[in-house]
Amino acid sequence: MIKHTIRNKNGKKKKVLLTPIKAIRFQCIECMGFVTSEVNRCTSPLCSLFPYKLGTNPERSGIGGKSSSK
Repeated sequence: MIKHTIRNKNGKKKKVLLTPIKAIRFQCIECMGFVTSEVNRCTSPLCSLFPYKLGTNPERSGIGGKSSSK
């Protein structure tokens, strides 16, 4: 967990403990004007956070996932 300062749409700040993925998600929400549905529609692939915008880490794809049975 990381201590992270977040802002709400009224501009008030508060410190919270977040996982790195959740901290990225909050950054994306702020970037998209605090409209969470707009995060899913983000079209900025040049943003370094773009692959993580939906709260997932693409580098962990397949880790701990379902195993295929034959």
